[in-house]
Amino acid sequence: MRRRCVLCGRWRCVGGEVMKEPVLEPILRKMRIRMVLPYLRRFPRCRLLDVGCGWEARLLKSAEPYIDSGVGIDFKAPALESAKLRTISVTLDDKLPFDDDSFDVVTLMAVLEHLEKPLQILREIRRVLRKPGQTTGGVDVYSWGGGGGYSGRDGAEQGGEAGFGIFEL
Repeated sequence: MRRRCVLCGRWRCVGGEVMKEPVLEPILRKMRIRMVLPYLRRFPRCRLLDVGCGWEARLLKSAEPYIDSGVGIDFKAPALESAKLRTISVTLDDKLPFDDDSFDVVTLMAVLEHLEKPLQILREIRRVLRKPGQTTGGVDVYSWGGGGGYSGRDGAEQGGEAGFGIFEL
């Protein structure tokens, strides 16, 4: 039986052995990078923003060979600074800390359903996305029945409200 540690949020087995991530996460990560790669390849010197990069910024690190530079933002972002990558610890509420037209591709994987103001963040993503840029994301299906009841349809509707021309379910 597994439980999340109330102090650090990491997964623990009853025996006390630490599990760094849920069992399905490595599979989901591979699926996410496969989904993102076609967008990254459209831009020869791609600048990537990963909104809600998580505590290990794994999608950002997986994308490193395919991008010129990348930034991950999250309230629990790790301290990361390299020639291509950096992370910023920030609360995703009203404004993203970037200039207009800063990124070619913006990813937000399983993030919208956790935000208090998802429409505002989608508007901010539109602002920092270069024209013609790409954004890709998804709603974590495991959270649909949880707190808030946010769905993929909600994300699609708000994407349209934020000014995205095409927003797929």
